[in-house]
Amino acid sequence: MENQGPFATIPLRNGASAAVGYNGVHVGERTYALADIQDARQVAPDPVTIALRVANERHVVELQPAQASDGALLLEALFRLRPELRPAGFEPPATLPAGFPPLPQPATQPTTSTPWGAHPSWPPHPGMYPPPPQASLPPSASPYAFPQYPPVGATGGRLTPYPRRASELIGATFALFAAHWRSWLLLGLVALFVPQVVNGVVDAVFHLLGGNDLWAGLSPTSQTAGGAGLGIGSTTLPQGRDLLLSSLDLLITSIVGVLISGWSAAVLGNAGRDALFGRSPKMSVSLRAGSKRAFAAIGASVLSGALVLLILLPVLVLYGILLTQFGDALKDPNSLDSSSPAGATFTLLGCLTLLFMIPCIVFAIYVYVRLFLSPYIAATEALGPVAALRRSWNLTRKQWVHVVWPLFVTALVVAIISFPFSFVEYASYGVAALIVNPLISALTAPLVALAAISVLYDVRLRREGYASLATESVGEEPASTSV
Repeated sequence: MENQGPFATIPLRNGASAAVGYNGVHVGERTYALADIQDARQVAPDPVTIALRVANERHVVELQPAQASDGALLLEALFRLRPELRPAGFEPPATLPAGFPPLPQPATQPTTSTPWGAHPSWPPHPGMYPPPPQASLPPSASPYAFPQYPPVGATGGRLTPYPRRASELIGATFALFAAHWRSWLLLGLVALFVPQVVNGVVDAVFHLLGGNDLWAGLSPTSQTAGGAGLGIGSTTLPQGRDLLLSSLDLLITSIVGVLISGWSAAVLGNAGRDALFGRSPKMSVSLRAGSKRAFAAIGASVLSGALVLLILLPVLVLYGILLTQFGDALKDPNSLDSSSPAGATFTLLGCLTLLFMIPCIVFAIYVYVRLFLSPYIAATEALGPVAALRRSWNLTRKQWVHVVWPLFVTALVVAIISFPFSFVEYASYGVAALIVNPLISALTAPLVALAAISVLYDVRLRREGYASLATESVGEEPASTSV
């Protein structure tokens, strides 16, 4: 062969380069002989990830081109030299650089397949080219041992080598819960029931300070210190001391709730990771791993909650002014003369509140979803709170809809489960605050954690590839990673 140098060279996202030549594929300082390459294909769309199976290599070689279009160029260069590797449906790029070898003449369909052909359970990501319809080698015919992946629909929700659609992630969440439901219920009770009771105690204290009977039931027209009276739709708006108690109750229970959310992510996140990797979650292991990562997970939960609150702050301030200064006008706008200075001020504040409300709420929801995974990242990776927030933001880039649907559906199911128990407070507020609500929250928290973990590892799979996740040590504190 006259030309022994590479005829296609592309930069990679990690700063290295990949080149294809007649003497092999060069990746950084490594060179893989053409004869040793057993399969090549794209396995993730964002960022584009090319996977090579190479003989005598323990793991799949994954390449992430700096430019998305370079992925097809790299594959086409390899397929020109190894035409039997070209999957059916793969189309070459429209333009090719000079020096590319010509397309080989059509040949008969190979009678044997590469080791990947023995794994039809690894389908391409939707929108990618399908695998060639060829016979599979029996496992014994290959001298190389590759992992046997379970077929689609039979994974029990466990991690798959390919990215999944939102509907598949939702199914994976409930499959993981059903596979270990006893462990999840027990872990939720042990790890979260007492913290949720503490939150209920705080609410009960403010209920008593408001002059209410703790064990009596609420009436539809009653006003509590739990923040219910802060809504415009309430029968009466709180004034003076009642308003202060309602505000403090809402603030303190929100803070406690954020702390509980971080602790829940630390414990249930590690248990969910074990289940995702096919291991039964164990109480002692999950509590121990959660305790080690609790500070980072709680810190990430507090910071993400604070950022969302900061976005909503203009609306909260404006509404607070309206509530304290124009409470009567909120219930009956006709009680205030619109031509008076007070009426003009009320109208201005009301317009500003409405003007800021929708964009602030929409932006807060957007940021909340982008940062929702941060406590679970801090729980499963050796990252601090700030680094976890940054990593969550990077992982969910261009994945907002893909992330929000599994979380929304799971939250909707939790709300449907919890709704019938909300009527208990009309029989006894104390029983609802101290027993029923903490119990339901503790039992449904694992479902939310499983949804978050399934989404987290799916977006990681899309960004980092399967090989990096397959080697992650379950049950041990992982090494720090970055995007």
